Amino acid sequence: MREVLRRRFQHTELQDPQLIVIDGGKGQLGIAMEVLKEIGRTDLPVVGLAKARTESDFGSSEVKATEERFYLPGRQNPVVFKPGSEAFRILVGIRDEAHRFAITYHRKLREATSLESELDQIPGLGPKKKKALLLKFSSVEAIRAADADEIAKVPGFTRESAVGLLEALADAHSGALRLLAGSKTS
Repeated sequence: MREVLRRRFQHTELQDPQLIVIDGGKGQLGIAMEVLKEIGRTDLPVVGLAKARTESDFGSSEVKATEERFYLPGRQNPVVFKPGSEAFRILVGIRDEAHRFAITYHRKLREATSLESELDQIPGLGPKKKKALLLKFSSVEAIRAADADEIAKVPGFTRESAVGLLEALADAHSGALRLLAGSKTS
């Protein structure tokens, strides 16, 4: 929270927001207010949105939902809007869109890292050589199973670089196995 607000207000070329919406209740709003005070921007309107919670009593079959809560600086209790009101819809819509954006971003990051392979960790192996290897062998396992002479036939490789690649793959594989073995014993 602190970092995001500080970064946002370092960009003096951006217009001032008409409203700062904080995803969270009193605690997050308090942090935002501290940062705004530190940077001398307490003139900006701020609201904290606390998502409705579901409360359940394990002995009961009834589940109760709390209301969405909107916290304002200097006010002890939250403001509660009628669920169908325009203010309610706008603020909840902003919060939900921010959640959607964050979730999409984190999924993209996970996809990008899941597409990485052991080949990405080998120094000196650029995208062209990696692509050539995968076109010829189709997988890291197939490359690992190949001998140095087969790899040396791939454009951009010599016998020496093929031996280096196989050694690097063996080291990476044995390191991963050591990590797995260590996690099983702990």
